[in-house]
Amino acid sequence: MSRERSLLAALMRPLSAAQALLDSDFKLRREGRRLRIVVERPAGESSLGSLPATHASSAQPAPMDSVTQGMHADLRRLLKQHGKTRELMRHLAYVERVLRLDGAQALDKIPLEVLSKSLAQLKSLVTDWRQPGIAELRSRLSILIAAKEEELRAAQPASSRLSDFFTTTKMQVSEGTPSDFRSAEQDWKTPTGQ
Repeated sequence: MSRERSLLAALMRPLSAAQALLDSDFKLRREGRRLRIVVERPAGESSLGSLPATHASSAQPAPMDSVTQGMHADLRRLLKQHGKTRELMRHLAYVERVLRLDGAQALDKIPLEVLSKSLAQLKSLVTDWRQPGIAELRSRLSILIAAKEEELRAAQPASSRLSDFFTTTKMQVSEGTPSDFRSAEQDWKTPTGQ
């Protein structure tokens, strides 16, 4: 008998959980740009927590902290000021999309090339750095670029680097004047035996 009761109890657990779920209240809550379904259980019962709402799109925005929201809002405002900015400055538009969908922590996953170009585009657009979100974004991009460049330098052996300016074994480049050019041209024209 006890075996049958334990088997019956095991079979009833999913049904009682479903009954408890059906007795609960469901509410739709917006967190940033993400919608969540929140299950509120009747008093005295444990909460099921919140379940993510299903969307047709797989690209759902991540919940944003206030700093990320500020960076995203200021960057979005900046990109909206001019009609074709998103098309012309695609790297910066990509950074805005990453902030919106994945948050500031995802900036670290962006390749160095894209980060560098987006920072250059940001600097070309902004004249007033008093907006806290834009200033924070510039700071984060600069720090990320410096860190990724350092990682790249550390990963390459010293002999394979293209340019190391403080060495005598590699070609040194300096700017010449027109008189330097004329002097070099005279040296090339004169025969070597004279």
